[in-house]
Amino acid sequence: MTDRWVIVALLVAVLFGLYHVFTKLASGRIPDAVGGFWLEGVALIGMGIYLLAIRQPLWGQGITRQGLTFAILGGVSVGLGTVLNFTMYRLHGPLSGAGPIVLMGALAIMAVTGVVFMGEELTPSRVVGWILAIAAIWFLSR
Repeated sequence: MTDRWVIVALLVAVLFGLYHVFTKLASGRIPDAVGGFWLEGVALIGMGIYLLAIRQPLWGQGITRQGLTFAILGGVSVGLGTVLNFTMYRLHGPLSGAGPIVLMGALAIMAVTGVVFMGEELTPSRVVGWILAIAAIWFLSR
């Protein structure tokens, strides 16, 4: 039986894939920073509606200073990445090459961080996956 997190991860992959498709379609039709503003603004509104629907407080229970700091740093990363994502596609980065390079480059950062800094298990299958991802980045950038 598949772990529940794998199903969620596949849904996230679909949504992030669509994120790249729609960003590519918008690029060159809207200034990069303006596109990023609208993309992130709509995401913020959607998350706000979700929080209201599940009645989750913005402050209080279960929210630590460290958790909030990391969430903010993640937001800064996503905000800057979104603008550069628009720039990448406006500069005619191909959806079939540039998008996968971004996602596999992110994979490499996450994989190394997980093993080196977070003590996650280094398995032979993960090493093979990383090698294949690096090879894919090399091939896609050609």
